[in-house]
Amino acid sequence: MSDTTATDEPQGAESTEPARGAFSVRLPPSLYRSLREKASTESVSMNALITEAVARFLERPELAPSAGLKDIDSRIAADAVRRSDRTVGALKGIGKHLLNVDQVALAAVVYAAAARLVAEQDQMSASRELAFTADQVQHRNHLELAASVYEESLRQDPNNLEAVNRLGQLVHHLAEREGDLERYQRAEALLSRVTFIDNRAKLFHGWSKLHLAREAADRYSEDAALREIDEAMRSWAFGQHDATERQRWLRQLRRLKNIDPKYEGLVGELVEFARAHGWRTHPVTEADVQQGPS
Repeated sequence: MSDTTATDEPQGAESTEPARGAFSVRLPPSLYRSLREKASTESVSMNALITEAVARFLERPELAPSAGLKDIDSRIAADAVRRSDRTVGALKGIGKHLLNVDQVALAAVVYAAAARLVAEQDQMSASRELAFTADQVQHRNHLELAASVYEESLRQDPNNLEAVNRLGQLVHHLAEREGDLERYQRAEALLSRVTFIDNRAKLFHGWSKLHLAREAADRYSEDAALREIDEAMRSWAFGQHDATERQRWLRQLRRLKNIDPKYEGLVGELVEFARAHGWRTHPVTEADVQQGPS
């Protein structure tokens, strides 16, 4: 994204509708990366950082997330404390309130407490609820916490393939960020269970396997990993029209090109495939591979 725009209400007219409290912002890639890194360092969501900055810019610090929290209703708290058929619902309500005010870590703890009560009767349901919580936590940029919640989801139900898939992809991205071979091993083991149902899982399984094979100087496993990446990239590109997916696809292609010059032949083949079978209105070219961050 090369420019910065925001849309909320139509331009050029006063709106009589109440403000929605949400709008989209386009940021230059370098600014977006800096914002994402800042949020990760401080273990807060990017939304919280932006809200804080806007509140300060408008000289309305009382509207910032850091200004303080409103307490929950004491009746809801009482329902959460007492062991009854209302306890789980009350805990979930508290968790939702905490998410709404960006208290993500506390929300995860409360949701986990609710899930443990559910697990006493139904571990599969508890696993699904924990996976949903982990997804909410992940979208708010608490990645390590999200991984822990996904792990607890799988402890409740090891066959929850949605949690297996999401945790595997998350662990892969954490491994990529940190260069952590143990995490690549964990991601490879998890994603091997779901490559048959999710093409993105197949791609990141191939990537995890490739890093492990290169570290072990295992040429046979390296070739197998490259075949898996090749198949997943072709499946992803086939029939595509979405511009956002195009940028994501190109990022993976640049990643492959930059990891080792000997993979440039495969990169060229994938470009030709995408040009012939994907993004017809905006064909992929060799120049696209050279542009943008890896």
